[in-house]
Amino acid sequence: MNNPTNHWSNLSCLAIVLVLGVHSAQVAPAADSFQWHEGEGTRTLRFGDVEWFTYQYLTRTFKKVPHDDTRRTRGCYIHTLRGLDGEILTHDAPNDHVHHHGIFWAWPHVKIDGVEHRLRERPDIFQKFEKWLELDADENRATLAVQNGWYLGDRKLTTSIPDGPNRSGVAIMVSPGHPDYPPTWLTRCYGALCVGWPGVEEQTLSPGKPVTLAYRFRIHRGEPNVREMTETYEHYLNSLSE
Repeated sequence: MNNPTNHWSNLSCLAIVLVLGVHSAQVAPAADSFQWHEGEGTRTLRFGDVEWFTYQYLTRTFKKVPHDDTRRTRGCYIHTLRGLDGEILTHDAPNDHVHHHGIFWAWPHVKIDGVEHRLRERPDIFQKFEKWLELDADENRATLAVQNGWYLGDRKLTTSIPDGPNRSGVAIMVSPGHPDYPPTWLTRCYGALCVGWPGVEEQTLSPGKPVTLAYRFRIHRGEPNVREMTETYEHYLNSLSE
């Protein structure tokens, strides 16, 4: 891309869309409906007396990180996310990996005009909240859709989110239309689950050629059942064609 100043505005929108729903009376305590609550740069989903989900849409400062460390600030990520019994499934800036933030966009290598930038550590390229696309909630489900912009300094690049017998888990489902499907994965024994695209091979994002990365998260009870997960994935595939 030889002239990014003229072409970045033509790149496609990057948005995060999340839909959460109650599938049985055991998922959450009885209440009239889901409710979104505004916090300090956050939107939190409550059902009953429990805060099940929080989206950190504004930039947050982590005071434990030194002032000269570019990992001191981060926004546009999901934390906290709770399992079916209310246990917390995500971490935010753990001491050994302060650049890890719940569920977030974490490409460590982004090359623009031959210069590499590290979106994961946020030295000069970062994401910034722009607007809500949808924010709804009722007695059965809640929907959050947000548009974030990618920025290189002041320049906008593109626009568009415990062990035990009753533990919960998170499954990530990938659309068949995903580039290089099926993608590679990076996993860790302590719970990190990362879709490895573009992986170790660089990809070029060109003006007028949108790249769509579609995923669905499913929170499940204990070890996932293959049949149930297959049915869930088939339901996801059917929803893509609706």
